[in-house]
Amino acid sequence: MEKKYKYLTERKIEPEKILAGLKSNEHFTDSGAQFIFIGRVRSDILNDRVVKSLLYSAYTEMAEKIIGEIREEIINEYELTGLEIIHGIGNIKAGEISFYVSGISAHRSRTSEAVDMTVKRIKKEVPVWKKDVFN
Repeated sequence: MEKKYKYLTERKIEPEKILAGLKSNEHFTDSGAQFIFIGRVRSDILNDRVVKSLLYSAYTEMAEKIIGEIREEIINEYELTGLEIIHGIGNIKAGEISFYVSGISAHRSRTSEAVDMTVKRIKKEVPVWKKDVFN
């Protein structure tokens, strides 16, 4: 039976969860590289107003499906051992983590490329939207 992943979360993406994920990969002794992308909400200034948070929304069912397809394609194309993806939904404050991707494989260059391509494809293809919140 295929494992069902959940890529979108309304829960805060805690650094401790990311560290736990790193620890759980220690059994991949044939994998010498792990790359991580962590996206955080910036407190940009737009029209003289400071962004306090971003309100993320998604077409959840479609987003989960597309992220799963992207994940499988990237794993196969780049010969990854694993690829973890978590995208936050809801109101995420400036400084907090909104997006996390971690890839692991035998070699550094392919893993780096895979994580970068995963981020690019998700930002381009997945129905997740964000709205600036100022107050």
